[in-house]
Amino acid sequence: RLAGDSYLAGENDQALITVRNEGSETLFLEVNKLLLLDEQGNPPGHWPVGAWPSSGWPRASAPPSYSRPLAPGSVGTETRYFQLPSADENKGHTYSLSVSAGLSRAMPTHPDRSDRVSVPVELRPIPLKVSTPRPEQYLKAEWKADSKGYTLRVTDGVGKPVVGARSLLVTYFNGGLGASPMRESSNGVWAGDWPEQMGTPLRVEAWVGARGYVAVEIKETVSGTNETPR
Repeated sequence: RLAGDSYLAGENDQALITVRNEGSETLFLEVNKLLLLDEQGNPPGHWPVGAWPSSGWPRASAPPSYSRPLAPGSVGTETRYFQLPSADENKGHTYSLSVSAGLSRAMPTHPDRSDRVSVPVELRPIPLKVSTPRPEQYLKAEWKADSKGYTLRVTDGVGKPVVGARSLLVTYFNGGLGASPMRESSNGVWAGDWPEQMGTPLRVEAWVGARGYVAVEIKETVSGTNETPR
């Protein structure tokens, strides 16, 4: 389920995937990924964030699939995110959205486990209407960070607060990686402290989107010196 079928070039949104088991036996559900494809069946060449968390934020490849039980009469839901290509990348293309999913049965010897013989579930693609954004529909981001924490503020193209913005923060530290979707913000502002074990330097990627706006991406390095006051 989508909020609508009309989007701006460069906009992102979330899709609610719902699967109901109307049979008499428990099945196991896998939702592999949300597929945004052009008229030739190809995915867009650019995604805003290079690493994915388990919630399925945009990336060219999918999170690892997993199976979860779906008892008779029950409903399985999952939220996945997608982003339309920018206005420059969108020229001459049309896009549709579909889901890659599968169902499997329980193992005869272990009824609490999938037999891993997945039967594909085909969902008819949803055509999307893509339009060119106006200048005020481009999100703008202000990022301030030091060795202790960060503040991220997002406005529309004319400096007004954005209601219902979503953000993903990815941090790379000492060979590790942390990826955390942050709750929707009522005023487009997020702030937080870095976990002590991270230390500095940190390489940070932040991605923010909202319905009716073009998403914005931030890439910064927090060195612990020459810090930007929050």
